[in-house]
Amino acid sequence: GTLLSPLLQKFFPYSFIATLKEEGADIMLRMFDKDSETPELIWDAGMRVELRFAVAEVLDPLIKSRQENAKLDVDFVLPSNFYIKYKKLEDELIIGGVYVRV
Repeated sequence: GTLLSPLLQKFFPYSFIATLKEEGADIMLRMFDKDSETPELIWDAGMRVELRFAVAEVLDPLIKSRQENAKLDVDFVLPSNFYIKYKKLEDELIIGGVYVRV
């Protein structure tokens, strides 16, 4: 919903969030697993790897802390300035959710 969208935008290109809202999780997950280079979505295996590494980088310290002290009850807070900067999208111009080059 409204609260989840800003969080998801830190991880995914906007097209994923729009698809999740409009068509549901099953369609979004199918998009996630496929490569795409359309005006609405640029996404490929390398970007999936970047996402996995970024998530691991954020979660690994928390997991390690909990493994070292099972009684540790720490709330996880994603750093406010966190978002994934996909290398493939660095030079892309996006206007209104559309990649201009494609």
